[in-house]
Amino acid sequence: MGFLGLTTKERSIWNMIQSGDKVRIRPKETKDKTHGSFVSHIEAAALYVNTPLDGTTYFEIAPRTPVEVDIEILGYGGGRVEFSSRIVSQQWDKKRLTKIACPRKLSWVQMRRYVRIDVVVDIEFSVVDAKKPSKNVSLGYPRFQGVTKNVSEGGLMLLVAKSSQVDVNQLIDMQVKLDRDDSFKVRGKILRQIGLPVQDKYVLGVQFTHISDADKEKLRRFIFETGKKRNLRTR
Repeated sequence: MGFLGLTTKERSIWNMIQSGDKVRIRPKETKDKTHGSFVSHIEAAALYVNTPLDGTTYFEIAPRTPVEVDIEILGYGGGRVEFSSRIVSQQWDKKRLTKIACPRKLSWVQMRRYVRIDVVVDIEFSVVDAKKPSKNVSLGYPRFQGVTKNVSEGGLMLLVAKSSQVDVNQLIDMQVKLDRDDSFKVRGKILRQIGLPVQDKYVLGVQFTHISDADKEKLRRFIFETGKKRNLRTR
């Protein structure tokens, strides 16, 4: 097995794998359970994984053991890399790493068009005048406040007060505040309105209809970095 056995397309998929991506390992010749962990780092000829826990002890597996591996890619639109390989070695120093050989063949499974992440982001928005819609994204009046339940490159779920006076199929212009010093404007269409047990709140499912390439890239980086930090904190 080795990196040179991969096609150009497969090599590009291999290069998508990054530290913090979720990984599952299953010994191929047995019906052992799947062991979950995270990618430590990747090289041309090998993948290094934080050795999974097997109950209260670390999972031990012999060199040259055939394994089935799948890796959940957080970035690049969201997907999964799957391949068969073998264990090269395990390190038992402070890092406790399992080294897996680069396969001769791998596949990419697209999970969803956009990665969606649960995160709270402050949103200020106004309803676009249906009779005189502006081509430019610009907040008008009255303005309302809300917070996101989740965000993707394609849209968001927005928690708002029922007093916001919005409805399905309406367009809204939003100021998305990623942090204190970083925000951008985007227009979206309300596709869903979900009532909540809390009487004065509901959730809006909003699909982006106008977002600049620069702001889309900014949002993509925010989603990737937020997800990556969460993965690292749970390791």
